[in-house]
Amino acid sequence: MALGTVRLVLEVIAGVRTPHHLSHRATPQVCRGLAEHHRPLAAGTRYVPPRVLTTWLQEPAADRAETGAVALLNGRVHALAMRLERVRGRWRCTTLETTAPV
Repeated sequence: MALGTVRLVLEVIAGVRTPHHLSHRATPQVCRGLAEHHRPLAAGTRYVPPRVLTTWLQEPAADRAETGAVALLNGRVHALAMRLERVRGRWRCTTLETTAPV
């Protein structure tokens, strides 16, 4: 659940996926926030997949989870924090914060 969403968010930030790929895992507000700053990977640019260095998950309530990650993205280390909430039986990212340039 959380690790897959973390990886998708990192790929959107890296420019290899569009924010639309998150539509089933994130709220429209989160997708719009990423879309405002989305920069597709330039043609011919060598792509190095983001590497998740560490993750953690806390569940402060029954239908809420907070997850975070430290990842290597484009040669730099960045932090990522997300709030996940169960919406109609599915976990969705409702809040996203990152040190990566989005």
